[in-house]
Amino acid sequence: MGHNGGHSDRNQSYGQYNYNKVQNNCCVNGNALSRWNVEGALGGGFLVGGDGLTGSETNIPTTNLRNVGSEDLWDDGLRAELGGSYALNPNRKITGNVFYQENESAGVLNLGDLDGDAFRGSVSDRESYGVELGLRQYFTPKVYGRNIRLRPYVEGKLGAANLDDISLQNVTRDGAALADVGLYEGGWVPTAAGMVGIETPIAKRMTLGVETGLRWQGQLKSDGRSIVSGTGNELAGINNGSDTWTVPLQVRGRYRF
Repeated sequence: MGHNGGHSDRNQSYGQYNYNKVQNNCCVNGNALSRWNVEGALGGGFLVGGDGLTGSETNIPTTNLRNVGSEDLWDDGLRAELGGSYALNPNRKITGNVFYQENESAGVLNLGDLDGDAFRGSVSDRESYGVELGLRQYFTPKVYGRNIRLRPYVEGKLGAANLDDISLQNVTRDGAALADVGLYEGGWVPTAAGMVGIETPIAKRMTLGVETGLRWQGQLKSDGRSIVSGTGNELAGINNGSDTWTVPLQVRGRYRF
């Protein structure tokens, strides 16, 4: 009897489901499933992989340009999300959100040399917005003392991101300034993410959590127009960059109806 009473307290603290009985109507009195939720998240997006500049793929023998990873071209970024979720059952939710992420340029870098001339430049900021759909699986809440209840979860997401054009800026060759060089054409690319998180109730209808994981973003199309017209073939091949990988770290809030 004592075990059942403690179980009921846990259900009521989460205010969204009852392990023993789930009704079809939505409420937050501990006896039914709150199906609809509004969610928002804010945090960082840390680039950890992907080739941003591929200097080794240039074809001119006298060109000696560096390969530079995405994590070196851009600083740690800011990511914001707004969306909602729908509970399929007490432990599983379909999620959807829109997002915005920005990673500012890391500044001017030494990119190698052209015919022995020092070649330097920076990339433009990396900005994107998009949409994601996901499936979140919750696990049994962990109870610590009388007031702390933590509920872990995992989530898989698929989506699409629209990125702005990316160009090489502040370009100098042997100290002489050159025009900006287009690197990648902006557009839509696919995304996918695997997330892990943990949340806790902070009010009757509100939970707060922290999550992280690994996010993949597809490859942008190379922009060769200004490379051909502005610098001949010396830079051809520098913009054959790969997909990018990001580690998000976010605080997520969820409100249950």
